[in-house]
Amino acid sequence: MLKAYDYIEYSENAIQAFHIRHFDEELQIAEALVKKLTEVANKTASNASCQCGQERLPLFFTKWGIDYCRCPKCKTVVADASKELVIDYKNNQNMINFRTSEEYQAEAAARREKSWEELLNWVCFRTFRYLRKREFNIIDYGSRYSMLSQRIEESKFCESYEIRDSIMSYNAKKPLPNGAKADIVLNLNNLQQSVDPVKDIRLAGEGLRKGGLMFFSTRIGTGFDILTLREHSKIYPFEHVFLPSMMLLSDIFAKAGYKVLETTTPGMLDTLFVKDNESKIREDELFVKYMMSHCDVAVLQDFQRFLQKSSLSSYTQIVVRKEAD
Repeated sequence: MLKAYDYIEYSENAIQAFHIRHFDEELQIAEALVKKLTEVANKTASNASCQCGQERLPLFFTKWGIDYCRCPKCKTVVADASKELVIDYKNNQNMINFRTSEEYQAEAAARREKSWEELLNWVCFRTFRYLRKREFNIIDYGSRYSMLSQRIEESKFCESYEIRDSIMSYNAKKPLPNGAKADIVLNLNNLQQSVDPVKDIRLAGEGLRKGGLMFFSTRIGTGFDILTLREHSKIYPFEHVFLPSMMLLSDIFAKAGYKVLETTTPGMLDTLFVKDNESKIREDELFVKYMMSHCDVAVLQDFQRFLQKSSLSSYTQIVVRKEAD
């Protein structure tokens, strides 16, 4: 397995994508929905378990009434949430209508243009590296953004394109031929919402040919900002249910029938998030509190570079190959 590493500096523009009107409104809708869904559920002692086999995980933090537990064995973080609650959250029509609205989609496209360009470059270069082709049949699994779908379909490496399991209605101009298998599957920001990750990985790859590639992006539980800020980090129920450790990832994909080819943690914002929430850092985090109080931007950027290089950022990108049909 290759651990790729490309250093990208953060900027004020990068973090602005998380401080926009629609994101704040989305957060309010999500919190109200989570509390509504859970107020009728019977709250019992935590019985969260980990994909590594560890049972009865200790509490890590609580957010919006939902316990997040951390595995003492592999360091994965999981929300103590039932599959039914997560499904109800994902299928809530008010949230779907909000996210598919023209205003939300337009603002997302404007704010994420740079990150989408980097995403397309990542997919383009990695597919050529591992498949030695220049055009591919693509399945985009769980896409939320119509403009991103359009950009993928219009990219130079797309031969045909299909969306599956999406909240959007998107009419592809170059659909997959009947019966054709995909060369690549894009599975972006879905794993973090999974209650049964092995099953969900297999499901997403049903249309992928043997030897084809699946691309993942997801939040992970071993990242600096999550471990430092806990409930004050940018994760929330039921958008983030499963936050695997880097240690667990290979095992999950192996169980699903995939081999990990490459992982990277190109996150840019861990230190900036922590700096912005300096007052929320726990009192016993003495080193972090001191660093945030006394270090300048250049030092924080150097520390972010260390996090990227050491796989300690909270955002990871993964390339896996399907080993069997």
